[in-house]
Amino acid sequence: MINYFYDSYTILNKVYSDKTFIKQAISSTIIEEKNRALTIKTCYGVLDKDIELSYYISKLTEKSPKLAIRTILKVSMYCLKYLSKHDYAVINNAVELTKKLGKKGASGFVNAFLRKFITAKIDLPKDEIKNLSVKYSYPE
Repeated sequence: MINYFYDSYTILNKVYSDKTFIKQAISSTIIEEKNRALTIKTCYGVLDKDIELSYYISKLTEKSPKLAIRTILKVSMYCLKYLSKHDYAVINNAVELTKKLGKKGASGFVNAFLRKFITAKIDLPKDEIKNLSVKYSYPE
């Protein structure tokens, strides 16, 4: 499953850092064929739920992690919340991907964050507009 995580990370990293359109990022990335549908579903899903996932990151961390780690966290949170993947598998793959990207020092943070995400009860904002924005992942 690490290849699926890596392919999703690669596509989303092009979207977030290079400001590439999602279709261009998908077509310019070599995706493992057996996981192609899942990878594309995950990428579109992460972008669709970006505001919600960013809100969770902001609530569970004191300061925002760097883009690479943020992208890994978003892919992982999407898999946990919307794709009903097993907790241990998602956390293990996220930590392995972090190490594979040469960010071994951040692997403990990724592990701790995802374990906290699984157990934490995160309340939506009290403000009605912000609440709707996060709930439906739609800009204010």
